[in-house]
Amino acid sequence: MPEKPTYEALGESVKERTGQSAKADKELQLETLEPVQAWKVLQKSQNLIDGIINNANTPIIVWDSNLRIIRYSRAFEDLSGYTAEEVIGNKGFEMFIPPADCEDILGKLPLAASGEKWKFVEIPILCKNGDIRTVLWNSANIYAKDGATLISTIAQGIDITEHKQAEAELIKSEQKYRHIFENTGTAMAIFEEDTKISLINSKFENLSGYSADEIEGKKNFTEFVVQKDLAKMKEYHFQRRINPDKTSKNYEFGFIDRHGNLKYINLTIDLVPGTNQSIASFSDITPLKQSEEKAKLALSELEQIGNTAPAGICLIDKNFNVLKINKAALGLCGLSMNEAKGRKCHEIFLHDMCNTPECVLTKTLDNEECMAREIEMKCINGKTTPCILSATPFYGHDNEIVGIVEHVTDITLRKKYENELKDSLRELRKSLRGTIKAMALTVEIRDPYTAGHQRRVADLASSIAEEMGLPRNKVRGIRMAGALHDIGKIAVPAEILSKPGLLSKPEFELIKNHPQTGYDILKLIKFPWPVAQIVLQHHERMDGSGYPDGLSGEKIIMSARILGVADVVEAMASHRPYRPALGIDKALEEISINRGKLYDADVVDACLKVFRDGNFRFKI
Repeated sequence: MPEKPTYEALGESVKERTGQSAKADKELQLETLEPVQAWKVLQKSQNLIDGIINNANTPIIVWDSNLRIIRYSRAFEDLSGYTAEEVIGNKGFEMFIPPADCEDILGKLPLAASGEKWKFVEIPILCKNGDIRTVLWNSANIYAKDGATLISTIAQGIDITEHKQAEAELIKSEQKYRHIFENTGTAMAIFEEDTKISLINSKFENLSGYSADEIEGKKNFTEFVVQKDLAKMKEYHFQRRINPDKTSKNYEFGFIDRHGNLKYINLTIDLVPGTNQSIASFSDITPLKQSEEKAKLALSELEQIGNTAPAGICLIDKNFNVLKINKAALGLCGLSMNEAKGRKCHEIFLHDMCNTPECVLTKTLDNEECMAREIEMKCINGKTTPCILSATPFYGHDNEIVGIVEHVTDITLRKKYENELKDSLRELRKSLRGTIKAMALTVEIRDPYTAGHQRRVADLASSIAEEMGLPRNKVRGIRMAGALHDIGKIAVPAEILSKPGLLSKPEFELIKNHPQTGYDILKLIKFPWPVAQIVLQHHERMDGSGYPDGLSGEKIIMSARILGVADVVEAMASHRPYRPALGIDKALEEISINRGKLYDADVVDACLKVFRDGNFRFKI
């Protein structure tokens, strides 16, 4: 592929070709020639001009004083896609000019015709296929023999489209990388092999206190390094050019700014590929260093305080390394100070949550809040101790978390007392159950026909409560109330309780008093549930037709509604002195018919479900 002519070569070519064209046009001056001789000269001159124009490897166009195109080179044909037949004779250049540039370019043509030459003028050319090429033009004017009358203008161009595109891409790439360099968020600089700083960004200006004009090409990076780090920095700089892969690319050093202030810098540096230049990023870690110094002071104070604390205390960094540990903690793990420091926390105090997402220390770091758990601590000496492990974030002066304070409290004695208390409570509950059973038997002894009634009601009531999703503790209270719900019948004469026939009105009134009597007995006992109130209300009905107080709807507590349904079902299903057992089906029919009227609808639904789906059966 032939080389494209340079701008200078283009200028010389235009001059040469312009001279040849001028010479040829001068031969056209025919006023002194005979017609035959003139015709021969004219033919010769035109052939010469056409040969020059058509054999040129760059676009050439000629127009007369009326801006009519009179010559058009083959190179221009190849560039534009228009043939000479389509172009020659046209007046004006609109066909070659992009609409957006039409006004500007057409304004330049009269200037050329008036004697002004084009010298390296960029003009876009609209090709026949719609492409736009950028052409650099030079022009010359050809005058008549009198030197004043303009005959034509010749312009020669060079297609610089690819050059312009490459130039635009280069500018775009340079802008892109300059933008990245400028906006990395950290101070950046490029060093030459001789340590001279050749380029910095605005962040480096802020860091150093100098402007780019004061630094670039004028200062060495070594001028900013504190004396104690200077030898190290120089050594790294020169070693990087000898063996870059084995030279440190990240390290800290002391940086002196324009005002003599010391700043601590974390430097990340590497060679620019294909050069001996270094590109470096400077992160100012001065606040972090200051925070570390203050943390050291705080640790010293904490150590003095911590050693007087009865609980084990460890100060642990964000990587779970033990920085400080007090005497109580050493006593727990059975290590000396030197043996403990530098170890990971889980190497000293191991427990089941270590190295899991549930680790107290990990959660404290993630959530930045205090956490506590009861654990079985497995110490390095093999000892297992029940402990309360708590973790508290440890903050630096800038309120950034820098570690964790771990508290380990030996709860061996507490666990012992808790176990003793649990044993005592277990015995107490056992005694309470025995007392309740004895009280229930007291009623059943007086009323042998209802033996086991309270127990069976308690079983059904607790099953209904479980089906309804009541809390476990509330279910226990309902069971307790069920076991005692007829305790008030102790005040009813035995002959009335076991009477085989129908009760008289006065006798039934005595029976109706048993919920109140039961309440009066049970209210003196401090149950953890409202047992007395449940017993008092278990014969109340949703429509207010119950007794003893005629309560209705929400005024009846849910536990009493559950016990009331269980009581009706068990009573109807069992034998009574005044009638044989009616059976479960009859009992379930009763509560279904009166669902929402006498009995709570949700309780009825749950009761039906435990019989039909849960296969509940009364125990004999």
